[in-house]
Amino acid sequence: MALILGAYLSSVYLPIHNYQKDYHKAIRRIRNSINPSDVIMAQQVYWLGITNQKYYSWEELIYYQRFASGSTIEDALIEFQPDILILDDHMRYFISDNEKDDFYNSLRIPASEFNNILDEKAELISEFEGDFYGLIQVYRLDWNSY
Repeated sequence: MALILGAYLSSVYLPIHNYQKDYHKAIRRIRNSINPSDVIMAQQVYWLGITNQKYYSWEELIYYQRFASGSTIEDALIEFQPDILILDDHMRYFISDNEKDDFYNSLRIPASEFNNILDEKAELISEFEGDFYGLIQVYRLDWNSY
């Protein structure tokens, strides 16, 4: 009975919540923080709606390290040189110094290294609650400091 009730409630709740509204609200806030010529690095699933701009998935940081053995996250960022880095709860899940399962570890970014880069080379230009997307932080990276 509990299973049937749970299934019913989830089927009723899902259509009620307007995820498209969350998306458009978040995109507007992000667009207000960036310039048309900015190169963006972010979660590829959600932020592809930021069109007409050069765009990289954050996963490229991991793939670069596999391509260039011995490289760091900072080396990968230097290679791609994004102007804007957008963090949301999905990406933040993979930023950790703790190992979990194999899938997680295959995309994990060491938090200590990543946060050090943000502290030294990036400026937080926008931060807001993105509803479905969780806390969204928009960083501008400073390539003049390299």
